[in-house]
Amino acid sequence: MDKILILIGALAASAGFAGTDCELDAKAAAEALHVVRELGVDGQPAIWNGHAVQFMYPPQFDFKPVDGAVKYRFTVIDDVHHAFTMEDARPTAPLTPVWTNLTENGFVTVTATGVDAKGRDCGLAGTRRFWKLARFRPGTYPKARRGYLEASRMAFDYVFERPSTQYFLKYGKPDPEYGLNAYPARMHAGLICGMVRYAKVRPDRAADALKVARNAADYLISISLPADAVLAHFPPTYDNPKAGPGLGGVGPSSQGKNMLIYPASAGTAYLDLYAACGDAKYLEAAKGIAETYLKIQGKDGTCALKVDEKTGEPVSANRAFPLGICTFLERLAAQTGRGDFRAAAARGLDYVLKGPARDWNWEGQFEDTELAGKYVNQTKHPPCDTALYLLGQRGKDEWVRRFAREVLRFAEDQFIFWERPCREDGTGPISKARGNDAEYLTWCKLGVLEQYKCYVPIDASAAKLVRTYLAMWRETGDALDLAKARTIADAMVNRQFDNGRIPTFWADYYLDKPQSDWMNCTIESALALEEIGEIRSLPLSDM
Repeated sequence: MDKILILIGALAASAGFAGTDCELDAKAAAEALHVVRELGVDGQPAIWNGHAVQFMYPPQFDFKPVDGAVKYRFTVIDDVHHAFTMEDARPTAPLTPVWTNLTENGFVTVTATGVDAKGRDCGLAGTRRFWKLARFRPGTYPKARRGYLEASRMAFDYVFERPSTQYFLKYGKPDPEYGLNAYPARMHAGLICGMVRYAKVRPDRAADALKVARNAADYLISISLPADAVLAHFPPTYDNPKAGPGLGGVGPSSQGKNMLIYPASAGTAYLDLYAACGDAKYLEAAKGIAETYLKIQGKDGTCALKVDEKTGEPVSANRAFPLGICTFLERLAAQTGRGDFRAAAARGLDYVLKGPARDWNWEGQFEDTELAGKYVNQTKHPPCDTALYLLGQRGKDEWVRRFAREVLRFAEDQFIFWERPCREDGTGPISKARGNDAEYLTWCKLGVLEQYKCYVPIDASAAKLVRTYLAMWRETGDALDLAKARTIADAMVNRQFDNGRIPTFWADYYLDKPQSDWMNCTIESALALEEIGEIRSLPLSDM
């Protein structure tokens, strides 16, 4: 069927029907035949998907050579017992020749066998079982029930009116009843940035919004490490372990540790606040954080991911993904004229381009998730952030466009589901959503997953893909990118409550648990909806 759609789409395009659902569907079918980050491309040194459980694009696997084999026979069986074979000289050949024949939204088993010069089987190269996801089908998803800008403003209103935000406004400190305040650097930085933006969206509430932002910033500065500490001026990653029962990162092993990606978030928030209110103490606070980054940056351009706050000693060999640090340092360099900040940012970007952007190890680095080995906990946030950064800096560069396209394929392949990845009884590639009663069937029908270790649909993950698809569309004009951005944004709007709440977890299990929502995620969703809502070329019904 997909091959027929590709042909129909080509005919439609030649007839001048560009942009129709028919053409976009054919384009989506053709796009879904690409291999994501094929071995050897751009020096790709290894196959990155050893811990993946599902694919939308044809995968290749790290099957091993067999002694005496001159070629390899792949037997591929789908969920309804259709069997297909293909042959290739490589044990790592992608499944492209049989991919469109396989039933979507079901399990697939592939076995590769070595074949000798006489045509005899000479050994097993490897076997793998995975779930084949349904591809994107334009025009088949529910449209947003309200305009994007309206939904964005409702989400901002909801964040401002939340008890935890009003507590900061009234008392100048975090609400002890909101358990996620156990992550101060991340949560308070997100609130500062959100309230600075909210002050522009709602001028009638600007004074109170900026007061919330200032109170949150003042509190975060007050609990930051002193000037004579190894991590001088860095805010803590973890605080008040009793506030968040069940939060994975707030156990005894995390207390007194600092995840070094988050001080940059606080520094960025201080710069936002300084731009809004002009109080130089926030600029100085940002400078203090930047100075410490200069001291701890390694020769490789980054630093340890998680360290002991007293000694600065790393708790593991994991290195921080430094792009957030880079963008913070670049912004501060532009504001202060400091060349050393700019040089440190350039070294960090070099680490990204020579490391994760080459070996495709996009490690999930979250304060509430255990650190993982290479390829064990992939996520789409670092590659999408890299694509956003590069498209913003040099989007006309052909390599940048090719890289960004690869990132979007990877993100869609591993983290987007256009249909729930399960059978009608709820069985699928993951046994349970979070080890509790939140089964697949409680998920929304469309969503974006966060990371392998939290393989559930999250609103901020949806927001990140909306923004990345929009960035690619702006640079290339590809209508399929805009269609995907709009479809995800529509799902976000349709998930929104009438009081403006956008649940963090897109599973029915969490619908009556607003205290489980991460306000920084809601703010990311509001910003993404605002961004797509401001595209004036969209029909007025979508504004």
